[in-house]
Amino acid sequence: MPAYCMSQVWMPQGVCDKLDATVRNFIWKNRDGRGIHLVGWDRIALPKRLGGIGLRKTRDHNVALLGKHVWEILVDSNKPWVQLMKARYFPNCSFLLATENQGSSVWRGFLKAREVLRPGFEFKIGNGLSSFWHTPWCTPQPLCQLVDFVHFYDVELQLKDIWDGEHWRLERLWTALPANLVAIINEVAGRINPGVADSVRWSGHITGEYSTAFGYNWIIS
Repeated sequence: MPAYCMSQVWMPQGVCDKLDATVRNFIWKNRDGRGIHLVGWDRIALPKRLGGIGLRKTRDHNVALLGKHVWEILVDSNKPWVQLMKARYFPNCSFLLATENQGSSVWRGFLKAREVLRPGFEFKIGNGLSSFWHTPWCTPQPLCQLVDFVHFYDVELQLKDIWDGEHWRLERLWTALPANLVAIINEVAGRINPGVADSVRWSGHITGEYSTAFGYNWIIS
């Protein structure tokens, strides 16, 4: 299966299974279709540094390839296809919050890959201009989805409005936060940098940048 196809659509599970079976048969069986499975598939489908032989499972490789497109959408690339996706599917919100799944097979594949990779993406505070309530900056979902309601006076608050340079000043909120959210927020190290925009980073590598290799290694780990 050409990498181009695997990087554009979410492959049917049956196709992934068949491709994996073909690879296994090539390794373990002779021309007569007989052979001995001396080492498990999960073991050999690991990088050499982890004791495998560097083969990649089709589904994991598929997700890692799609992740490159997910990353370009998240960092709001100026590429025409990214801007087209944004205008069509999530014109008024972050890609992390996009829920429209009635689109092309390409778009649906991006959404599925996003959900697999979501825990690997982290929000990095810069100038603090992102919404306190409507940006998933400290939890996978925006805080507005984790409380009963957001008080009218709090709706327009930005991160910089709640950070005083050393602490999160949650007492400034009119909206009541449950104790578990208070604990999560207080664990986030806030540091407002006016010269840098708020952004998303990839936690799977020290550079904060996503690549297919970084994504695959994160998936199998």
